[in-house]
Amino acid sequence: MVGAFGFHALHFRRNIVRMQNTRRPGGRRAIHPRTKSTRFSALTDNLVTLLAMDVTHALAALTAPHHEVTVHIHMEPSDAVIRGVMDGHLHVGVVPAVNLPTSLETRLLYEEPSYLYCSAGHPLFSVPDDAESAAQLARYPAIRPRYPLPESARQAHEALNLQASASDREGAAFLILTGRFIGFLPEHVAEQWVAAGKMRALHTATQHYRIPFVLITRHDRRPNRVVDAFLEFISGT
Repeated sequence: MVGAFGFHALHFRRNIVRMQNTRRPGGRRAIHPRTKSTRFSALTDNLVTLLAMDVTHALAALTAPHHEVTVHIHMEPSDAVIRGVMDGHLHVGVVPAVNLPTSLETRLLYEEPSYLYCSAGHPLFSVPDDAESAAQLARYPAIRPRYPLPESARQAHEALNLQASASDREGAAFLILTGRFIGFLPEHVAEQWVAAGKMRALHTATQHYRIPFVLITRHDRRPNRVVDAFLEFISGT
């Protein structure tokens, strides 16, 4: 849980997955035959709550007992992961495909759908969509995200009456739950509150956008059998 607000950390945090390729007692080697330990790192953003769990399945394959790979999870923001991959500190990352440096190689993993939400305390919660036009939504205070977004997402926000801001999705969800604001959230993030009857999506046919998430590596990365195996598992999921 995060803070005092009851948010699940996996819903709102970005996680670094660190792996070490180790040599067990007795001399048996794991995936990499030349080194005793190889650090592998990957960013995941809410992947555990998505049906598109390619990274999860690839990690399961990579950490099979006969591969002798150990996994440790830490948290980092996406810009730190991008810097880490670029400077060679991290081998692999999973980040939104927004303003990425050209020095990175990318592989599309999935597209994350986002919709416009209000909470049970908001005036629109009990109003049918056909009773309010999409243009009339601009009468209600909305949330501006202070994190990078693709052009389609920026356009969706610009049509709203932006009177508050949030640095991340956790902050946006908190503001929506006050009942004072409407705002966009990824569908899988809002799902828990929708299921509990505390949020609903507004005008889903028009108020939505998708953010692609990609796996990133350096174009000039050095060969690494742990990383190469992970990429093969990703391709095979």
